Amino acid sequence: MEASCTSASLFAGADVETDCLTFVEEIPRKEVQQIEIVGRGAFGVVHKAKWRGNIVAAKTLEAENEQNAFTIEAQQMSRVKHQNIIKLYGVVHNPICLIMEFAEGGSLYNLLHGWENCKACPEYTAAHAISWALQCAMGVEYLHGTKPKPIIHRDLKPPNLLLDSTHTQLKIGDFGTACDMQTYMTNNKGSAAWMAPEVFEGRTYAEKCDVYSFGVIIWQIIWQIILC
Repeated sequence: MEASCTSASLFAGADVETDCLTFVEEIPRKEVQQIEIVGRGAFGVVHKAKWRGNIVAAKTLEAENEQNAFTIEAQQMSRVKHQNIIKLYGVVHNPICLIMEFAEGGSLYNLLHGWENCKACPEYTAAHAISWALQCAMGVEYLHGTKPKPIIHRDLKPPNLLLDSTHTQLKIGDFGTACDMQTYMTNNKGSAAWMAPEVFEGRTYAEKCDVYSFGVIIWQIIWQIILC
Protein backbone atom coordinates (compact mmCIF):
# COMPACT_ATOMS: atom_id res chain seq x y z
CA MET A 1 0.00 0.00 0.00
CA GLU A 2 2.32 2.73 -1.29
CA ALA A 3 1.27 6.37 -1.63
CA SER A 4 1.99 7.96 -4.98
CA CYS A 5 3.89 11.24 -5.05
CA THR A 6 1.23 13.58 -6.38
CA SER A 7 1.15 16.90 -4.55
CA ALA A 8 3.15 19.24 -2.35
CA SER A 9 0.34 21.66 -1.52
CA LEU A 10 0.53 20.59 2.14
CA PHE A 11 3.88 22.36 2.36
CA ALA A 12 2.75 25.60 0.71
CA GLY A 13 3.58 28.56 2.92
CA ALA A 14 5.24 26.43 5.59
CA ASP A 15 8.76 26.93 6.89
CA VAL A 16 10.26 23.81 5.36
CA GLU A 17 13.57 22.93 3.75
CA THR A 18 12.90 22.93 -0.01
CA ASP A 19 15.97 20.84 -0.75
CA CYS A 20 14.51 18.07 1.44
CA LEU A 21 10.96 18.35 0.08
CA THR A 22 9.23 15.08 -0.81
CA PHE A 23 5.81 15.00 -2.44
CA VAL A 24 3.04 13.11 -0.66
CA GLU A 25 -0.35 11.86 -1.78
CA GLU A 26 -3.44 13.97 -1.15
CA ILE A 27 -6.17 11.69 0.19
CA PRO A 28 -9.85 12.67 -0.16
CA ARG A 29 -11.49 12.97 3.27
CA LYS A 30 -14.41 10.79 2.16
CA GLU A 31 -12.00 7.85 1.80
CA VAL A 32 -11.12 7.88 5.52
CA GLN A 33 -13.52 6.45 8.11
CA GLN A 34 -12.56 7.17 11.72
CA ILE A 35 -13.18 4.30 14.14
CA GLU A 36 -11.95 5.38 17.58
CA ILE A 37 -9.43 7.62 19.35
CA VAL A 38 -6.25 5.73 20.25
CA GLY A 39 -3.98 8.50 21.45
CA ARG A 40 -2.56 11.98 21.13
CA GLY A 41 0.71 13.12 19.62
CA ALA A 42 2.71 16.32 19.94
CA PHE A 43 0.21 18.39 17.92
CA GLY A 44 -2.90 16.31 17.33
CA VAL A 45 -5.31 13.51 18.16
CA VAL A 46 -4.81 10.05 16.65
CA HIS A 47 -7.72 7.88 15.48
CA LYS A 48 -7.79 4.28 14.40
CA ALA A 49 -9.35 4.55 10.95
CA LYS A 50 -10.11 2.68 7.75
CA TRP A 51 -8.76 3.78 4.37
CA ARG A 52 -9.14 1.87 1.11
CA GLY A 53 -9.93 -1.31 3.01
CA ASN A 54 -6.93 -1.03 5.33
CA ILE A 55 -6.68 -0.11 9.01
CA VAL A 56 -4.58 3.04 9.41
CA ALA A 57 -3.78 5.73 11.97
CA ALA A 58 -5.26 9.17 11.24
CA LYS A 59 -3.58 12.02 13.10
CA THR A 60 -5.58 15.26 12.97
CA LEU A 61 -4.25 18.73 13.82
CA GLU A 62 -6.03 20.26 16.84
CA ALA A 63 -4.21 23.56 17.42
CA GLU A 64 -4.23 25.93 14.45
CA ASN A 65 -1.15 27.74 15.78
CA GLU A 66 0.80 24.48 15.44
CA GLN A 67 0.08 24.03 11.73
CA ASN A 68 3.67 24.77 10.70
CA ALA A 69 5.05 22.20 13.14
CA PHE A 70 2.44 19.67 12.00
CA THR A 71 3.44 20.32 8.39
CA ILE A 72 7.11 19.80 9.21
CA GLU A 73 6.20 16.47 10.84
CA ALA A 74 4.61 15.42 7.55
CA GLN A 75 7.66 16.60 5.65
CA GLN A 76 10.05 14.60 7.82
CA MET A 77 7.92 11.45 7.67
CA SER A 78 7.66 11.74 3.88
CA ARG A 79 11.46 11.56 3.63
CA VAL A 80 11.89 8.24 5.40
CA LYS A 81 11.25 4.63 4.47
CA HIS A 82 12.46 2.01 6.93
CA GLN A 83 11.04 -1.12 8.53
CA ASN A 84 11.46 0.40 11.99
CA ILE A 85 9.77 3.73 11.28
CA ILE A 86 6.03 4.35 10.98
CA LYS A 87 5.09 4.91 7.33
CA LEU A 88 3.22 7.98 6.06
CA TYR A 89 0.69 7.12 3.34
CA GLY A 90 -0.63 10.61 2.61
CA VAL A 91 -2.46 13.67 3.88
CA VAL A 92 -6.05 14.91 4.09
CA HIS A 93 -6.84 18.64 4.05
CA ASN A 94 -9.28 20.90 5.93
CA PRO A 95 -8.40 20.11 8.63
CA ILE A 96 -4.96 18.65 8.00
CA CYS A 97 -4.79 14.95 8.82
CA LEU A 98 -1.87 12.56 8.38
CA ILE A 99 -2.75 9.03 7.26
CA MET A 100 -0.14 6.65 8.62
CA GLU A 101 0.62 3.01 9.28
CA PHE A 102 -1.33 1.69 12.28
CA ALA A 103 0.52 -0.14 15.05
CA GLU A 104 -1.98 -2.68 16.40
CA GLY A 105 0.13 -3.49 19.47
CA GLY A 106 0.11 0.06 20.85
CA SER A 107 3.12 1.74 22.45
CA LEU A 108 6.06 0.12 24.18
CA TYR A 109 5.32 2.35 27.17
CA ASN A 110 1.83 0.91 27.62
CA LEU A 111 3.09 -2.63 27.12
CA LEU A 112 5.82 -2.31 29.75
CA HIS A 113 3.43 -0.56 32.11
CA GLY A 114 0.71 -3.20 31.78
CA TRP A 115 2.71 -6.32 30.92
CA GLU A 116 1.56 -8.27 33.97
CA ASN A 117 -2.10 -7.68 33.08
CA CYS A 118 -1.73 -8.40 29.37
CA LYS A 119 -3.12 -11.89 28.76
CA ALA A 120 -2.27 -11.76 25.05
CA CYS A 121 1.40 -10.86 25.67
CA PRO A 122 4.11 -13.53 25.58
CA GLU A 123 6.33 -14.06 28.61
CA TYR A 124 8.76 -11.16 28.97
CA THR A 125 12.30 -12.35 28.26
CA ALA A 126 15.76 -10.93 27.57
CA ALA A 127 15.11 -11.69 23.91
CA HIS A 128 12.31 -9.11 23.88
CA ALA A 129 14.57 -6.47 25.43
CA ILE A 130 17.39 -7.14 22.98
CA SER A 131 15.09 -7.18 19.96
CA TRP A 132 13.29 -3.93 20.86
CA ALA A 133 16.57 -2.15 21.63
CA LEU A 134 18.14 -3.34 18.37
CA GLN A 135 15.15 -2.29 16.27
CA CYS A 136 15.07 1.14 17.91
CA ALA A 137 18.80 1.53 17.26
CA MET A 138 18.39 0.60 13.59
CA GLY A 139 15.62 3.16 13.17
CA VAL A 140 17.68 5.90 14.84
CA GLU A 141 20.75 4.99 12.78
CA TYR A 142 18.67 5.31 9.62
CA LEU A 143 17.33 8.74 10.65
CA HIS A 144 20.81 10.05 11.45
CA GLY A 145 22.06 8.79 8.07
CA THR A 146 19.27 10.39 6.02
CA LYS A 147 20.39 12.52 3.05
CA PRO A 148 20.81 15.34 2.22
CA LYS A 149 20.38 16.23 5.90
CA PRO A 150 20.24 13.84 8.88
CA ILE A 151 17.01 13.81 10.88
CA ILE A 152 17.10 14.15 14.67
CA HIS A 153 13.95 12.83 16.32
CA ARG A 154 14.39 14.78 19.60
CA ASP A 155 11.57 12.96 21.41
CA LEU A 156 12.58 9.31 21.55
CA LYS A 157 10.72 7.59 24.39
CA PRO A 158 8.65 4.40 24.90
CA PRO A 159 5.32 6.20 24.23
CA ASN A 160 6.64 6.96 20.72
CA LEU A 161 7.89 3.42 20.06
CA LEU A 162 5.03 1.44 18.55
CA LEU A 163 4.51 -2.31 18.21
CA ASP A 164 2.73 -4.67 15.86
CA SER A 165 0.01 -7.07 17.01
CA THR A 166 2.59 -9.69 18.06
CA HIS A 167 4.56 -7.15 20.12
CA THR A 168 7.72 -8.20 18.28
CA GLN A 169 8.23 -5.57 15.57
CA LEU A 170 9.01 -2.05 16.80
CA LYS A 171 8.61 1.19 14.86
CA ILE A 172 9.49 4.78 15.73
CA GLY A 173 6.57 7.21 15.52
CA ASP A 174 5.52 10.79 16.35
CA PHE A 175 7.84 13.11 14.43
CA GLY A 176 6.21 16.23 15.88
CA THR A 177 9.54 17.52 17.23
CA ALA A 178 11.88 16.01 14.61
CA CYS A 179 14.23 18.36 12.77
CA ASP A 180 17.00 18.46 10.20
CA MET A 181 20.53 18.44 11.56
CA GLN A 182 21.88 22.00 11.74
CA THR A 183 25.31 23.31 12.68
CA TYR A 184 24.07 24.82 15.94
CA MET A 185 20.86 23.84 17.69
CA THR A 186 19.64 25.01 21.09
CA ASN A 187 15.83 24.64 20.95
CA ASN A 188 14.52 22.79 23.99
CA LYS A 189 12.44 20.00 22.41
CA GLY A 190 11.41 16.61 23.75
CA SER A 191 10.23 15.07 27.03
CA ALA A 192 12.24 15.87 30.16
CA ALA A 193 12.56 12.31 31.50
CA TRP A 194 14.31 11.17 28.32
CA MET A 195 16.02 14.46 27.46
CA ALA A 196 19.79 14.79 27.16
CA PRO A 197 21.34 17.24 29.68
CA GLU A 198 22.56 19.61 26.96
CA VAL A 199 19.03 19.86 25.52
CA PHE A 200 17.42 20.33 28.94
CA GLU A 201 19.88 23.10 29.79
CA GLY A 202 19.42 24.88 26.45
CA ARG A 203 23.00 24.28 25.32
CA THR A 204 24.11 23.43 21.78
CA TYR A 205 23.32 19.83 20.85
CA ALA A 206 23.44 17.45 17.90
CA GLU A 207 22.21 13.97 17.01
CA LYS A 208 23.81 12.56 20.16
CA CYS A 209 20.75 13.80 22.07
CA ASP A 210 18.86 10.90 20.46
CA VAL A 211 21.59 8.52 21.60
CA TYR A 212 21.12 9.68 25.20
CA SER A 213 17.36 9.11 24.95
CA PHE A 214 18.05 5.67 23.50
CA GLY A 215 20.17 4.84 26.54
CA VAL A 216 17.30 5.75 28.89
CA ILE A 217 14.96 3.60 26.79
CA ILE A 218 17.29 0.60 27.10
CA TRP A 219 17.41 1.08 30.87
CA GLN A 220 13.60 1.10 30.99
CA ILE A 221 13.27 -1.98 28.81
CA ILE A 222 15.73 -3.95 30.91
CA TRP A 223 14.28 -3.00 34.27
CA GLN A 224 10.66 -2.45 33.20
CA ILE A 225 10.70 0.91 34.96
CA ILE A 226 8.27 3.61 33.85
CA LEU A 227 9.36 7.24 34.18
CA CYS A 228 6.71 9.83 34.96
